[in-house]
Amino acid sequence: MSEFDELEARSLMITDQRPDSSRARKLVDRYAFRIRHFILIVILCLFAAAFLMKEDILAVFITEHEGTIKIKDDSTDSPLENDKTVKTSTNKNDDSSMYDDALERLKSSMDDAMNVLEASQKEQYGEFADVFKKDNILKYFRSPSDESAKRLKLRLKTKVLKALFSPDGEVQFNWVVGGHSAAAGHGNLLSQSYAGVIERTLQPVFQQFNVSMYGKNYAMGGTSSGPEIAMCMESIFGTDVDAITWDYGMLDGNDFFWYSLFVQRAGVHPTKPSVFLYRKDKHEMDNINAVVEQAGLAVFRFESNSIAEEHFPDTDTHPNIDELPPGVKFFVCNGHVEAKEPCVIQPQKSSKKWDTVTKCPSPPVGYQVNWHSGWKSHMFIGFLQASYLVANLDDAITELSNDIEAIVSASEEEEISIGRVAKNYLDNLLTLEEQDKEMFKNSSLPQDFRSKAITEMGEENYGVFQRSSSYCHTARLPSQSRYDGLVTENGIVSSYIAYGRTTYKDEGYTQDTIPNPDKDDDTTLPWLVYDKKTRQICEHAEIDFKDAFQIRNVDNWMTMYVPNNAESEKFMQVDDEVKGYVMFCTKYYDFHRYPPTYAHLIDLFNTTEVSVEVNGVAASDFLDLGNLCFVLKNEDGYIFPPPKDKNQKGYEIKVHVPIEGQTLYLSSVVVL
Repeated sequence: MSEFDELEARSLMITDQRPDSSRARKLVDRYAFRIRHFILIVILCLFAAAFLMKEDILAVFITEHEGTIKIKDDSTDSPLENDKTVKTSTNKNDDSSMYDDALERLKSSMDDAMNVLEASQKEQYGEFADVFKKDNILKYFRSPSDESAKRLKLRLKTKVLKALFSPDGEVQFNWVVGGHSAAAGHGNLLSQSYAGVIERTLQPVFQQFNVSMYGKNYAMGGTSSGPEIAMCMESIFGTDVDAITWDYGMLDGNDFFWYSLFVQRAGVHPTKPSVFLYRKDKHEMDNINAVVEQAGLAVFRFESNSIAEEHFPDTDTHPNIDELPPGVKFFVCNGHVEAKEPCVIQPQKSSKKWDTVTKCPSPPVGYQVNWHSGWKSHMFIGFLQASYLVANLDDAITELSNDIEAIVSASEEEEISIGRVAKNYLDNLLTLEEQDKEMFKNSSLPQDFRSKAITEMGEENYGVFQRSSSYCHTARLPSQSRYDGLVTENGIVSSYIAYGRTTYKDEGYTQDTIPNPDKDDDTTLPWLVYDKKTRQICEHAEIDFKDAFQIRNVDNWMTMYVPNNAESEKFMQVDDEVKGYVMFCTKYYDFHRYPPTYAHLIDLFNTTEVSVEVNGVAASDFLDLGNLCFVLKNEDGYIFPPPKDKNQKGYEIKVHVPIEGQTLYLSSVVVL
């Protein structure tokens, strides 16, 4: 007899024995109800306790709290640390179940991707392709700790999962190369530059995951990494960058503060890209990397020549040169990359170092000089970076699969959806990326690497250039803001072709087509001018040009708004605050071959006339930051007041050149 049956029998017995049976039955009924209620609550509590019990199997511990599952797995080393929190949805009506084969698909895609990469490596390097084996390639790229690799893998995981759940939308992985003329591929075809090699090598790899891969060559001849490029990072490289190569060593030299500024700006970039520093061992730059990695940025340093010289045979002493694969033949001679005969012969244009005549017979490709790398160097540098990324992609897929399988096996649901877990896992990864961004923004500013000019600005101004929002109006090419029609506000967005080249058509004027001045109009924009001779090159050659905004002495006051309406709509966020700093960067002419009409900024400020106004306030002086960039000053300091019209986002900047026969050539204007 159960407890409930016994209770019912006792109540009937009591009722029969008492004269007032109705009242007695009511009392017994109440008593029985309370007892049943109490027992039911106890049973439910026991069930709840059992449901929340932790399994202690295979060192996996689960706790359930507010819709999340925490998994502690001491055997897993992933960017989620050893405490991985993944939301668990109970929505049975989503379409996640259709992705229940997600892990198998990702693993299969990774196998195919590795096969594609290895085939490409062997095609160019034959028996010497083992230089790109995973164990080797991971040693060539150095970071202060494994945190950088964790962040890179975190980005790769988000890409493949986004693509998995968005089969009809484009998910991109954008690798941008920034640097000087050698990085731009001068002397070679654009497709032969290492940005082109990265794109061409990785596109079939990422296609296995439905991810579009772009290797964009946005390097520029005769260009340092700072301050102009660093402060114009979003305008030039774009707002969607996953990895960026820094290759400015030839111009930056030992001015390490420019690299420090560059990585600081990368840390506050909207997508906080991983930075690949292409330079030989420099402990100062390693120290900078340690600072920014601790703050939340992924940084890697690598070089290529010593690897090639150690791994590849000398062509000049090889017994059968014709047996050497394409990437090795005439690459290393007498123990050096592209430096000795027969790898390099004179004149340079006849050298094995170059391979441009077939596609560019006339006009020929220029800049084939000693200090520019040949196509085999570019190919090797490109393969190194591509192979390193794929090695991390392989690890990312393994970690991702292990994490999701651990969550599924630890779950108490009888029919848990792998697809649903994978979706929630992706949400968690995106949250971690956002936390990384906030960590960087809130980290302490580095104090050890400052230029003399930056130090002169004072502590209150130092942080503004390192971390504050920056709006750049640039005439430089390549530039994403010009490709997107933002600079001239023409509304024409160029289509991407390959390796950084787009369908962009030249805008502005040549020197002989600039309109006559209008002495009655002081609202005319500065003239966007390009050098016609720089465009008279082979269509397969370089894409970098130093265009400029020109203001002539014969012109009236000319007016620009920085940012203009199109730029403010693209780059300004709702909570952005413009501090009021203005920086002019003037055009650099290679080897300092400035035209006689070139007006240096100091020439304008040495006159008695006002030549620059910002929101109606005269600029009275400037601070030379270096590399032809200058911070304007007024009588009260560096900060200019905001526009009087609160609806006007851009700063009104008016310029006049009071020196007869002179022209101001502005490369970029930056407002912070």
